[in-house]
Amino acid sequence: MITRFILLIVSAALLWVGSARAQTGAFDLAGPQLRATVTRGTETLPIGRVPQLQAGDRIHVEAELPADRSGKHLLVIAFLRDAASPPPKKWFERLTLTSKARALTATVPEGAKQAIVLLAPEVGGGFGAIVSAVRGRPGVFVRAARDLGQASLDRARLETFLDGVNAADVSSPQSVETISPILARSLAIRLSAECLQREPALQAACLTQSREALILNDGRKPTLAETLTGAPVDLAYRVSATPEAGAGYYSPYIGVVRDVARLLGAFGSAEYQYIPALALGRNEGLRLLLNTAPSFRKPHSVMVVPLPPVEPPEPPAFRPAAGQAITCLNRPNLTLPIEGAPILYATDFAHDLHLDVRTAAGETLRFPLRADPRQGGLVLAGTAAPPLGHQIVQARVLGRWGFEPLEGPVFHVQSMPGAAWRVTDGASPVVGRANQVALEGGTSACVEEVSYAQAGSSPVAAQWKATGPGSLAIALSLEKGRPGPIELRVKRYGSDAQRLSVTAFTEASRIERFVIHAGDRSGVLKGTRLDQVESLDWQDQLFRPGTLSRVRDIDELTLDRDPAGAAAQPGAAAASGKVRLKDGRIVPARVEVLKARPSAILAGKTIELGTSAGALTMQHVGDQALAENAVLTFSIKAQADTRFTGGEVIEVAAANLAPATLKPGAGVTLVDATTLVARFKAETLGPAAYGPLRYRVLQDGVAGEWQPLVTLVRLPVLQGLACVGDEPTCTISGSELYLIHSVSADAGFSAAALVPPGYTGTSLPIARPQGGALFLRMRDAPDISFRVAMPS
Repeated sequence: MITRFILLIVSAALLWVGSARAQTGAFDLAGPQLRATVTRGTETLPIGRVPQLQAGDRIHVEAELPADRSGKHLLVIAFLRDAASPPPKKWFERLTLTSKARALTATVPEGAKQAIVLLAPEVGGGFGAIVSAVRGRPGVFVRAARDLGQASLDRARLETFLDGVNAADVSSPQSVETISPILARSLAIRLSAECLQREPALQAACLTQSREALILNDGRKPTLAETLTGAPVDLAYRVSATPEAGAGYYSPYIGVVRDVARLLGAFGSAEYQYIPALALGRNEGLRLLLNTAPSFRKPHSVMVVPLPPVEPPEPPAFRPAAGQAITCLNRPNLTLPIEGAPILYATDFAHDLHLDVRTAAGETLRFPLRADPRQGGLVLAGTAAPPLGHQIVQARVLGRWGFEPLEGPVFHVQSMPGAAWRVTDGASPVVGRANQVALEGGTSACVEEVSYAQAGSSPVAAQWKATGPGSLAIALSLEKGRPGPIELRVKRYGSDAQRLSVTAFTEASRIERFVIHAGDRSGVLKGTRLDQVESLDWQDQLFRPGTLSRVRDIDELTLDRDPAGAAAQPGAAAASGKVRLKDGRIVPARVEVLKARPSAILAGKTIELGTSAGALTMQHVGDQALAENAVLTFSIKAQADTRFTGGEVIEVAAANLAPATLKPGAGVTLVDATTLVARFKAETLGPAAYGPLRYRVLQDGVAGEWQPLVTLVRLPVLQGLACVGDEPTCTISGSELYLIHSVSADAGFSAAALVPPGYTGTSLPIARPQGGALFLRMRDAPDISFRVAMPS
């Protein structure tokens, strides 16, 4: 058998009374079968689902001995405290097994730390001898219970690995190479690279027969060998020669059974000799594995079987293996990859697992999960999810860990909406180079594959990536393409491919001109195929490529001067530059040096408050905030060589909105050649404007740099402030109170009350104002204070 080879346990010495010769053997002998359940309160679970016991739990153990077995057997359940405290005699429960009496029930006492089952042939005074042995050397049995329990869990991990490898499709040898690393990651087992480098047909045999191939390591604590033996890892992994293979054995339990067997065998009696057993639990069954054949004559063998430890529950802290990646719920055989919990796969401790998905409408969807080490995570089962749209929602893994609730990690999920993908405006791929086409409208996490094809050609797989929950960027390699229509095919999980069309254009490589303003350190190169530009040499100055963009049918490439270079000087014409392409060719480029950009700074500003729509009037502290109904008057001073002529235009803009234009005689007044005064109404920008505003000067069509101006703040309508008697709180009423960030009774906001985002009420409780005024801060500018005078 394959398992006989990989799960050979390190040789364990048993010291028999009257014999100085140690006997050794691997844990490959099947022992008697036990069935066990644990009852806590009114709930009963099979032993395979119980990772830890608690005081008060009722353990029910039933021995499955053959009906024709002669002689009587003794079944004992014993509870232990610690190595220095002999357990009371009442902590031992016994049963003489017969054809009619096969089950024993015991309750975990308060103060117990470990629990074991002892199974032995019944001889006169046998129960007393076992109790005396355990109470006389409690530390031996505490150690045996702990180490054998851990070794049993590790054995379960290795058997789970072997089952996964053996279940691989024999008709497809490559599946071993694919599955075994996933199994190894799931179960925290280190593989031998030598096995995976062999012929595909020989990989499974190597992985399951080589004892050097597998090393247990859960990645969170020292290896079992190092912890239990204190030996360095390289010494603990030492291999010993065998005549069969001419090489070494590797033991995943090195030192564990060796020490336990030595301790148990050190105090055998004329009647009993104690031998260790591994207990592998699945459902109600406990499968016992022995490393030596039991003796049914003096000294009779007593099998020491570990039960779950008596300790607080400790669910595994597993986590998503893919971080914050978005998952599509419609993906067939969806697996949520996890890491950090190998025991989750090897045991039934985690059960009733499911994924709770909270939709945007507040509905909770529940999908059953199962842990699958061959897939490397939790496999989703159940009906398809309803469309969640582009919105990313959170889904949490929940279940049970033994008797306790299990709360796992959170995953971010989507499902397919009804909307179709569409090509964004301006998509104009060009033949002869690599292109990128953007799509929007669908659900990016649910895209399975993307391909493209031109007329008469077979589809070609395309590289793609999600740029957002509802957007894709598709790479088209058209270096050898031809002009004409291109069909894009976007395949979503569980549905046919959606077909979209774009047109590829022919574009000749050419350099039109390089444009730079006097005094600037960067300019714009215009032409086509500018992605091939490596540098521009002009007036002994070197310019390097920056941002490449496409405006209609023209490429525009920003070129930045090396830091050591001087600024450009004005001139109607300038010598041509030399453009070096990436293939080494030199192409001439005409250079245009435009007049310098106008330069000006803010000199002063005044804010005129508009009429308040409410009964209470707000006045901001300082001049950094502009209310939406206010008027701003500001002046700017010319800098450097800039001189105003009276024809200048001033633009004022908020983020992501079209700017408002102030023109001479309609918002802009010339004071003298160095000063302009502008008058600006906040309402000009429209109701969607808020936040920082900026301005710039345009002179003869040349725009200066954007400069910060003021912060535009939307204000609520305050109708009243009501205080009753000497109550410490008052109530402020009005509308659009969601615009308020915080309210304070003092200007320092020492005890400010925050207003919840999206607050829709018409009144707010506040602290009683001090000194006849109330202070507010708005969401559009949470660092600027507004003062509200108390009504008389």
